[in-house]
Amino acid sequence: MHITQINVQGLEFESAAELLKGCVALISGTNRVQVDCAVHDSAETPPEMRPSVLITEAIRQLRRMPEYRGGKIQVSFADELGMVA
Repeated sequence: MHITQINVQGLEFESAAELLKGCVALISGTNRVQVDCAVHDSAETPPEMRPSVLITEAIRQLRRMPEYRGGKIQVSFADELGMVA
């Protein structure tokens, strides 16, 4: 899967539980994988960095899916995303 676009929606931070939640869409030319994410995160994380925290979690989850974990499907990123595969 060559990811060309990443969208984060429904980003919210629950300060009482220090929980960052949202839905991350990883999009390629032919596929779209949506991953619901919930990550324990500190209130000290700057708001502009919170999408990156969720994207990192979504990629971690994607790589654990059977079709990706077994190497049947490789994950790569478009250069403009600035991601390291």
